[in-house]
Amino acid sequence: TRWPLYVALLFVRKVFSASVAGMPLATQKNVVTGHGIDVTRFVPGSGEREPGLLVTVGRVTRAKRLGALLRALTALPAHFHLTIIGVPITQDDQDVIREMDDFIRRHALKRRVAVTALPQEEIVPILQRAEVFLSASATSLDKALLEAMACGCLVVASSTAAEAVLPPICRCTDATMAETVQHLLALPEREREELRQDLQRRVEQDHSLGKLIERLVGEMTPL
Repeated sequence: TRWPLYVALLFVRKVFSASVAGMPLATQKNVVTGHGIDVTRFVPGSGEREPGLLVTVGRVTRAKRLGALLRALTALPAHFHLTIIGVPITQDDQDVIREMDDFIRRHALKRRVAVTALPQEEIVPILQRAEVFLSASATSLDKALLEAMACGCLVVASSTAAEAVLPPICRCTDATMAETVQHLLALPEREREELRQDLQRRVEQDHSLGKLIERLVGEMTPL
């Protein structure tokens, strides 16, 4: 239920949310600040991208719709492999893990899928190494997706919340996710590099930590 939020809106002058999708109620009090990505830490690496490495980051939960990523993997050539970085928390999350394990077994994906928990300092290197970050999340805009963009990782997303930050070439439906991945990776290297730079710029302009601080200070400073 959202009644506490309705009540809170009666008593505040402004509500800060990281993205438009982060505020579930329509109100003129909403101020979109961006996610505050540390673009001095989330940066492209100097090494080569690992061919076929797909990655997603976030809690293993039903709202992340990880099954859509696994279905996309089945439509991709055998050299593609998916690393899911995250852990289950609730009992329903554990059910999601069991459902994923069953899907992986039935589709002979055991050698192509890894589900793992990593400390924060080890996530940046894999984002710098992966070819594509995948998202089908039904939640608000994922911070991990923006971190991948800042690392120069190509992104393919069917999530509605990602539409506002991604160029059309990176957006897809669940059914076209595999096709979109292959299309991006088939682009000439110059075009891929231009796309990576565009994704970085989008984070720097709208979701960097510096921009977040500027917006918060500006909005909270009395006139």
